[in-house]
This record gives sequence, C-alpha cells and structure tokens, in this order.
Amino acid sequence: METEIIELEKEYWQAMENRNFETIKRLTRFPCLVAGKNGIRQVDETTFKTMFDSSEGVKLKVLEIKSEESQVIQGQTAVIAYLIKMEYATKRRKNGI
Repeated sequence: METEIIELEKEYWQAMENRNFETIKRLTRFPCLVAGKNGIRQVDETTFKTMFDSSEGVKLKVLEIKSEESQVIQGQTAVIAYLIKMEYATKRRKNGI
C-alpha cells in the first residue's frame, strides 16, 4: 500500500503542476490541512478552490519528493509525510500590473 500512497501523491502534485483542479479535488479529503509560509490551517473545499484560483499565473514544478514515510492506520486510511523540493515562478503582467 505504501507504493500506492506515494504514487497518488505524485499524481496530486502533477495535477498541481498542470492546474487540474478536478484531479486535485478527487485526491483531497475536505476539509484538508494546508501547510505554507503562513503556517498550517484547515481548509474547506470552497476556500481551497479560491486559493487554487488565486494562484493563476503561478508556474509550479516539483523537482523532488524524498524521505517518504507512511503508516496505514486502518483499512484504506493512511498518513504520509515527505520532503518536497519545488520551484515556482509568477508571470509578469504587461505594464507591471
């Protein structure tokens, strides 16, 4: 099951790179936890979609996922943690706006 879990994570991040919200939504249980530069918070689907839409113009690229650790809790429920290295760039708008 551990191999399946990391493959699903890779599919999730590929969907983020490709801006495929339907795949992201299919792979996310809402409310979800989101970690970022402003800390960790719980986010419902509507808020997540708003956050996703507001990142239009941001180009994300996953460079590496490593040090994966996972635990099967019960049945089809598991927890995974890993280190991720990514780069991102924003598109500049015309006239600097």
